[in-house]
Parts: sequence; structure tokens; C-alpha cells
Amino acid sequence: MSAWYFAYGANMLTDVLVRRRGIIPLSSEQARLDGYQLVFNQPGLPYIEPCFASIQPTRTDCVYGVLHHLTAHTATQIDRFEGRGYQRLMIKVEGAKSGWISAWAYQSSRPIEGRRPSRRYRDLLIAGAQEFNLPQEYIAYLKQIPYSDFPLISRLLPPLIEVIERTKRRSTS
Repeated sequence: MSAWYFAYGANMLTDVLVRRRGIIPLSSEQARLDGYQLVFNQPGLPYIEPCFASIQPTRTDCVYGVLHHLTAHTATQIDRFEGRGYQRLMIKVEGAKSGWISAWAYQSSRPIEGRRPSRRYRDLLIAGAQEFNLPQEYIAYLKQIPYSDFPLISRLLPPLIEVIERTKRRSTS
């Protein structure tokens, strides 16, 4: 059995999904979700990662991202990484190759307003958007998102995150 997952945050980036988290999709493609907007209201870690991305309904906007085709096992693995603080939301997305697909995305289950992502996190979204050739207008939109910057922590955090994710990956295998 397989499932479709729409990633709009750091999981768009192959480096995050495959190398850091050990989740290998059956396929991945550019996709668009209509009627939603990208927001940064998922609580993070103060002074490190103030918040993470989420989506919320809107009448006029759309969110671009990556549609990942996953096995049932890899879908369960993703829940272990994203399950805390997020809820699965069933949506209809348009994949560049697959057309209209029923998929799930994660939406904050405990949103908090007034936060900005870290520069490191925002840059992961930009890198994922560039890797999957999302529309240039969307990439420009991501680049203009205001961010919080903690220079020392920004340098120390990536190796720490990698160790944590490697530990999680071992415990889920």
C-alpha cells in the first residue's frame, strides 16, 4: 500500500527527507495546493527555531511544494518526525506529473501567531523550492519572508539536528 504526502516545508528538500531522516520516496514531483497559504505558526524551539511552517485555508492563495509518493512504512516514519504538534490534513493537490491527487499534509494543531522562522529554516524551504523548480515567483516570495537570526545558534544547530534525526531514524528502523 502507498500514500501521497504534500511537503511545503523542510521536507521538500531531498537532503532533509532522505539523508537526514532516511525516508526514501517512491517518487517526488512539483505540486500546488490551491485555497491555502503558507504560514509560520507551528511552535518551535525559542532562540533556536522559533517556529515551523504550516498551512491554513484562504480563498485566493496557493502553496507550492513537493508531492512525495511513499510506502506505508515510510509514511509511518514521517509521522514519527512530524506527528508532534501537527495533524494530518487530507487535501487535493495538483502534481506536475500525476495531476490531481488526494494526499495528506501536516497542519499545526496548536498554532501560535507572531513568530518568524529562523533564517536557517527559511533557507531550507528556498533550497527545496529550487531543487524541485517551483515557480520563480514562489521562490521570490519565500526569499522575502522575514526571519529571526541567531548567528551562533544557526552555526551550531545543523550538526545537532543531524545527530537527533540520526537517533530517531535508528529508533524507527
